[in-house]
Amino acid sequence: MAGQSVLLMLPAIGRDLEISQENLTWILNSYVLSYGCLLLLSGRIADIISRKYTFILGMFLFCVFSLGCGLVRNSQSVPFFILRALAGLGASLGAPSAIGIIAENHPEGRRRSIMYAAYGAGNPIGAAVGVLLGGSLADSGSHGWRTAFYITCGVAIIPVIGAFWAVPSHRPEPGADRRIDFLGALLSTAGLVMLLYVFTSGPTASQGFRTPEIIAMLVVSVCLLAIFICWEWYIENRLKRPPLLKLALFTRGKGKLSVVYGFIFFNFASFSGYFLLTDLYYQQVLHLKPSQTMLRFLPTSVSGLACNILIAFLVPHVTGQILLCVGAVMTAIAPLLYAVIKPGAIFWTNEFWAMILCVAGADFGVAVGLIFVSKLSLSSEHSSAGGLFQTALQVGNAFGTAIATLVYTSIAQQKVEQSSSTVETVVSHGEYPPDALLPGLKSGFWTSCGLALGAFLLSAIFLGGMGTVEKKIVAIKSDPEVAHSLPMDDKYGGLENPESFGQDKTSRLVAHVR
Repeated sequence: MAGQSVLLMLPAIGRDLEISQENLTWILNSYVLSYGCLLLLSGRIADIISRKYTFILGMFLFCVFSLGCGLVRNSQSVPFFILRALAGLGASLGAPSAIGIIAENHPEGRRRSIMYAAYGAGNPIGAAVGVLLGGSLADSGSHGWRTAFYITCGVAIIPVIGAFWAVPSHRPEPGADRRIDFLGALLSTAGLVMLLYVFTSGPTASQGFRTPEIIAMLVVSVCLLAIFICWEWYIENRLKRPPLLKLALFTRGKGKLSVVYGFIFFNFASFSGYFLLTDLYYQQVLHLKPSQTMLRFLPTSVSGLACNILIAFLVPHVTGQILLCVGAVMTAIAPLLYAVIKPGAIFWTNEFWAMILCVAGADFGVAVGLIFVSKLSLSSEHSSAGGLFQTALQVGNAFGTAIATLVYTSIAQQKVEQSSSTVETVVSHGEYPPDALLPGLKSGFWTSCGLALGAFLLSAIFLGGMGTVEKKIVAIKSDPEVAHSLPMDDKYGGLENPESFGQDKTSRLVAHVR
């Protein structure tokens, strides 16, 4: 909600705060960078200190700094960027904590599935509500965009109050090692900051992704993340200290957990690119006002709510692989319908169905993915696993937006160069003419469709035997901690052996299929 509402109000914010066209994207990027890069650390903090109070602190900070964004005086762009980054910090504390709170307070079964379905619906419904909010207020000038931040603040205070009174306090297990892997936190944060910076700033750089500093940051980010993975293995296996991120979270379920992370990455890469391209299509090709654009997105909120209810009923009866495949196909169909659209066509022929399907696909992916992750994570690492899940989602968002921008600008630029009469228009206004932009947007939609099909292939090929995500495996361990897992079609319930849980060789698994 916070991101999509701001997207439609960028021109008004830039005008009032005197932000140049080149720096306008930092209104979004400052939030994305701080939010996406701190999720892993936030998950670990929530697991070892308190999920409840980490959530309350995070949402309170998000509330306060969102209010501050609305109170920034005209021409004060730097304080605004700082406040947006701090709001992202607050959100990064809240998201993994919420995932851990759900797993901790709701037993496996229908109840937990319903809660994760509701949580999963927050991503697409929040994006849809953000578009509705931003679109309805974007035409109101300075008063409008400031009001949007005040509303965001008011909405954010509700879970703070609710969590304070309704959520039980979380106490880590007695004797648990509460040390934090600060070097791992530094490596992961630095690597993710640079990677997200490449994705968010690369499309608008002077030479795009060929800009030397963008290439350098991409190489450094990959190296830092590789060093981070090596360090996590070393600290857990050699130093016998708790890592920031257990590498077992990638290998459990015969590697199916990694496939789920990959699925979410590609699914939301498609979803975020789709949202960007549709907004450009309405405002720069059809020349609709933000309020008119907002009306086109109304079906997404209805679809998201309906899918939230549907998922809760389907999860106990339909295999996770089928649900993920269906979700990926729905995500792919949405941009496909726009890729073949003719400007001026009736809304109900293509656009309406695309808006319905795009949110449905995201809902299926997040709800099933979170249930699966909670089954394969121990009670002491629910928030860490949730932080990793959210990191995959956010990096996917940034990647999808970057790829969509790269594709549509490249094609549009080619069309402009073929018509010299339009070059001056692009240079002077910073926008492509509709006859050049439309082919670029359609290419971007095809790309988003391809990303969703990539998610489909991952689930179709590698998630065979996944079973329904409400079946249960009880792991009886020597400590004797009970871990939750998802049954597969083999004697260990999809786990290569008891050590897949990162426990000692005396652990025994007994599968129970309801």
